[in-house]
Amino acid sequence: MTKAWTVATPSVGAAGGAVQPWLAARFVWQRDRFTHQIVCGWADQERVLLQSVEGSDVQDFPPSPPLQDMSVEARGPGQVALGVGMAGGAMWSLGVAADGQLPQLEFDWACQARGAEIWPRNCYVSLPDAGPDNWAADEVVLFRLNEPEGLCREVRLTLAAATGDLLPPSYQIQRQAPPLSAEYSLAVNLPAECSVVRVEDRDVAVTGRTALRWQYRIHWQTL
Repeated sequence: MTKAWTVATPSVGAAGGAVQPWLAARFVWQRDRFTHQIVCGWADQERVLLQSVEGSDVQDFPPSPPLQDMSVEARGPGQVALGVGMAGGAMWSLGVAADGQLPQLEFDWACQARGAEIWPRNCYVSLPDAGPDNWAADEVVLFRLNEPEGLCREVRLTLAAATGDLLPPSYQIQRQAPPLSAEYSLAVNLPAECSVVRVEDRDVAVTGRTALRWQYRIHWQTL
């Protein structure tokens, strides 16, 4: 089994071959599931922005859906990472599309509940030197780059539009500032001054045989 997968946007633009900022999702096998990082890069530098918060094999509903099988395939000019897994009474899947031209990653999670009470969500820890800013229910700034020529760029996490009835109406981005609860601080070996970024529904738990999806985009934005 391949234990490391990466999807990334191009670091060189299609028009004229100019260097451009890029984004990557890096998946690495740890113990019994794949964890992943969100990484941004520009020129000859890169920075880890987010680290997924994983659970253990004794949790029916861990902080993030467990991904136990991964693959990456080419789709047009871009790439797509595909992951699946099971925990408790639910089956989970993830698709991460890396755009072949624009610096953006599209995340599409799905949950198929099979009778158990499920609260679909996924969680990240943000590293101290990439502290999120400008929080809103549907968008958060993960990183800001001020370039010498006066240009300002940001990496943002933005919730996608609801997909019909598949996305609960109250899905939003939540933040847990330091100090972290034991659930998070024990799940990853990171400093206590980190923050937790959660994409979840705070009002609706899923019961019965139900299919849900939640989607978000991580992208560079030029101001």
